[in-house]
Amino acid sequence: MPEMNDIDLLRQYASSKSEEAFSALVSRHINLVYSAAMRYVGNQSQAEEITQAVFIILAKKAASLSSGTILSGWLFKTARLTAANYLRTEIRRSRREQEAYMQSNLHETESEAWKQIAPLLDDAIAELGETDRNALVLRFVEGKDLKQVGAALGTTEEAAKKRVSRAVDKLRGLFSRKDITLSAAALSAAIAAHSIQAAPAGLVASVTTGAITGTAVTTTTLSLVKGTLKLMAWTKVKIAAGVAVTAMMAYQWHENYTQKQELHTVQEQLHQREQELKTQKDTLAILQAERSEMAEKMHAAQVEKAKLIGGKKAAVAAATAAAKASLASGSNGSFGGMLSKMMSDPGMKEFMKQQSLSALRIQYGQLVKQLNLSPEETDKFYQILGDNALTGIERTSAVMKGDVDRTVAKQEIDEDQKQLKEKIKGLLGEDGFKQYEDYKESVPAQTSLNLYKGQLTENSLSDEQSARLLDIMKREGKQVTKLDNTSLSLSGGAMDTYLKQQSESNQRIFQQSADFLKPEQLAALGKFQTNMLNMTKAAMSMSKQFMGDAK
Repeated sequence: MPEMNDIDLLRQYASSKSEEAFSALVSRHINLVYSAAMRYVGNQSQAEEITQAVFIILAKKAASLSSGTILSGWLFKTARLTAANYLRTEIRRSRREQEAYMQSNLHETESEAWKQIAPLLDDAIAELGETDRNALVLRFVEGKDLKQVGAALGTTEEAAKKRVSRAVDKLRGLFSRKDITLSAAALSAAIAAHSIQAAPAGLVASVTTGAITGTAVTTTTLSLVKGTLKLMAWTKVKIAAGVAVTAMMAYQWHENYTQKQELHTVQEQLHQREQELKTQKDTLAILQAERSEMAEKMHAAQVEKAKLIGGKKAAVAAATAAAKASLASGSNGSFGGMLSKMMSDPGMKEFMKQQSLSALRIQYGQLVKQLNLSPEETDKFYQILGDNALTGIERTSAVMKGDVDRTVAKQEIDEDQKQLKEKIKGLLGEDGFKQYEDYKESVPAQTSLNLYKGQLTENSLSDEQSARLLDIMKREGKQVTKLDNTSLSLSGGAMDTYLKQQSESNQRIFQQSADFLKPEQLAALGKFQTNMLNMTKAAMSMSKQFMGDAK
């Protein structure tokens, strides 16, 4: 008949109070428990009493231990707790004598490494995680090979080898803090050679009888059992509290991480667009320089021609006017041509489309969840928005290049917006389309709030603060005259009006937020508003430079 494993023996004892099953467990693990107790108290009779208490606790806990429990690891931990409890309650006053006794009973030929680590070993192993602790106990205390360790841990031999190696390294790190420096090999050898002592003869029988029947157990032992059980229960409470706190911290970290990732994505896109714009401006400068050079050459040629035909002054004047006209017509055309060339490149066009889709997924992700769209509907929704954005870029390019009249392009863009609404309504239905329109109105406020919150490295907003600030931003956003998103340029007057209204709106938001924001949060809000207004001014100025004033 194959030998029963620890859990099977526990189940047999728990169900039928089998003395034979419990005796087998005691025989199998008593040396481990006795050795741990001896390292702590250094006194044979006290170690025997601690060993008795540990197995009484095992008998009481037999029915509650899970099938995944590594019993040797559990006993090692319980022996340490029981011994520590014993020291606190029984022998504090005689610790010096016990330490002297322990030194006199240590084996005379033990290694220097073992002398260093023996008093600290159990506490150090207890600081490891449960899996690491079980791996060390199975490998070095019980002397199992790596294949057996892997089987007990539910993993492969190779994985068990790595687990044991990592656990030894962690143990070395703990000892190094105590100024004890050992190699992994020396530490492993010391633990394997000295961690187990044979329990006295007859201890198995007395421990088994005491644990099962409760007879021949001293009052001190029973008190020790009760104290250790209370300590174990308190440890579980602290672990549960730690898990709850960790879960809360993990949730908060996830929220912060998500917001930072969103901000990082937006910042990356802004940076990328700044780089693209810089490249475009550099290219424009080169083209303008080339055009200037060509105009100068044309001017020189026309001057020379004027000399030849005898009309020097008139020819020079005509050449100068032609050169100026050539230069004046170069700015928009060259940039528009470059943008048109980019849009004619399939690779660049696809890149711009993917960038637009990435931005749209961030912008409308919450709406997609709110509408509970299927994956196919979600892809279709973003495809409609992305195609519309790309079409707008193409129409702008055509106007800048001079291929399409601005009035005609404006009509085409108006038609594009009409078709966009029809497509979205066809996909989402009347109710979904209304939610889309409402959500679109709140996007600027939500985006501003997320960007502001991303700049708060400390003093982050509470949920209530976020909700109140978002409500104010939405309300104030309705007070600012909306810019026509389909316009191909802005007049100077429209720009000034918008910037003035936005500045006044910022002041009202700032004043209302003072009722519930902390001083540090309020100062950060003011700085954020200033930066965003400056960015808007710069963007409008750049649009005017490339597109010119609206006629």
